[in-house]
Amino acid sequence: MQNQQFVPSLKTTNCYLKKIAYKERINPKRLFALLSSKKLLKDDDTWLQKHLKTIYGKKKNEKLQLELLLNKLVFEDGKYYLNTRYFSRSKYGRIYPNNLLSLSILRRDVRHFLSNEMYYDIDMVSCFQAILKSVTDMRGYNNQYLTEYIENRNDKLNELMEATGWNRDTAKTLFIAVMNTGSVAEFCKQNEVDTDVIPEFVYDYTTEVRLIGKKLQRSNVDLFDEVTSASNNKKATFISYFLQIYEQKILSTVYDFAVEKELIDNFESQIILCHDGVMIEKNLFDNTKYSVDNFIDDINKHIAKELNINIKFKVKEMGEGKKIEEQLQLQNIDYLGNYVDNFYQKYGVRRNEEIESDDTTIAKLFYSQQQDKFVLCDRVFYKITK
Repeated sequence: MQNQQFVPSLKTTNCYLKKIAYKERINPKRLFALLSSKKLLKDDDTWLQKHLKTIYGKKKNEKLQLELLLNKLVFEDGKYYLNTRYFSRSKYGRIYPNNLLSLSILRRDVRHFLSNEMYYDIDMVSCFQAILKSVTDMRGYNNQYLTEYIENRNDKLNELMEATGWNRDTAKTLFIAVMNTGSVAEFCKQNEVDTDVIPEFVYDYTTEVRLIGKKLQRSNVDLFDEVTSASNNKKATFISYFLQIYEQKILSTVYDFAVEKELIDNFESQIILCHDGVMIEKNLFDNTKYSVDNFIDDINKHIAKELNINIKFKVKEMGEGKKIEEQLQLQNIDYLGNYVDNFYQKYGVRRNEEIESDDTTIAKLFYSQQQDKFVLCDRVFYKITK
């Protein structure tokens, strides 16, 4: 008997994952090395993806943002963590880290540099296309070209890249843009390519996914009205939210499964939400026979069983941080040694550390900060002056 597929509705909000507190482990030595470079960080908001500028509503200088991140770190059991929570402007669809305080939101090469040694990046393959295919399979909609794209993704992307000279990210973006009712012609104009070179398959795919979008609108009238009430582009807004609701449901299912497997807990979850995937600490798999490959295989089966959605996760390489390593080496900036916490060296307590308020603790802190300024002689304190 086939499982009933998850169906979005007005009740499928994004509140669940916003209620949870998350912990992100960060290597402060690497973060400090980045901040020590005068060449690697951007002094404007060009590091931030365009849609995120809309979400956060104001410009974010990259260096200042990373300084804030460093200053928010909490020391615990010999490691540094960032406490993270998520918010959204809508009760549907994607959620975002408060104040941009998360590894997930960083520029890709910066995120890879800070994360690669400690995290697995577990990604949904062709996330929105795979979700849409599962939905259309269940509803009996024609999805010939959508299926062809998923089954021959690399070939289709390579064909488009060869025809246009675009890189892989740009080619992938076009296939997503037209799902959100974007124009092939406008996309080509923005990326300085003549529409005549675009393969015929792209136009067939575009026609098909737009027809699917219209059918989904007609069969989800209440949801359409709710999520598009303040939108000037209702068709694009609807399909975006529709797919994001599925995405959030999948992430919630992954989160619950990780809790069930005792990889994380509900109090301080060591998992990072990345829209179409998660980042999870490598060391959570160190002391168990349960490997990350076992985890991914089980996730794929679990989502198929619980949601009746055929989507595949995989570990994505985080190799773009090597470019930053090379630049730091050229600048003779150390990113491999032990981290010296200047705040701790100066004050005897770590930034954001909770301390006891008893007299003994306060006296020790006073002594650690003032021992070079006073001397005790015959039970009399003398202040040392130059």
